[in-house]
Amino acid sequence: MPSSNPILVLTRQAAADMTGARAVTFANGYPASNGARVMGVIFSTGVASGDFFPVVVAGTVPVESGAAIPDGSEVIADTQGRAIPATGTAGEQVFADALMPAAQSGQYVNVLLRR
Repeated sequence: MPSSNPILVLTRQAAADMTGARAVTFANGYPASNGARVMGVIFSTGVASGDFFPVVVAGTVPVESGAAIPDGSEVIADTQGRAIPATGTAGEQVFADALMPAAQSGQYVNVLLRR
C-alpha cells in the first residue's frame, strides 16, 4: 500500500460496515451517488457499524481505486467510496488529486486530499 502523510485525522462513528482506504461522507457512510461530497478517507483496514474510526481529512492518504486512474487526475468517490476519475459533470465534488496511477479497479493509489 502507498505511504501516507496525514495532517489532520478525525474520529467518527460508522453508520454502516465499511472497508478501509475508502472515501466517507459527513454522514459517516459511503457516498449515495458518484461524485457526492465526502469528508475524507477511512484510515484503517475496515470498520463495523457503530464503531469509531479514524478519517484523514487533510494530507496524503492511500485510497482504493474503482477504475483506472491516470497520474495527476482529479478524483471523485463512487458509491462504494472508491476513487474514480472526475468526469466534469455539473455538481461533481472532486475530493483529491491522484499522486500515482492505477491501472485498474482495486489498486491502492496515494492521493492528496482537497479542502
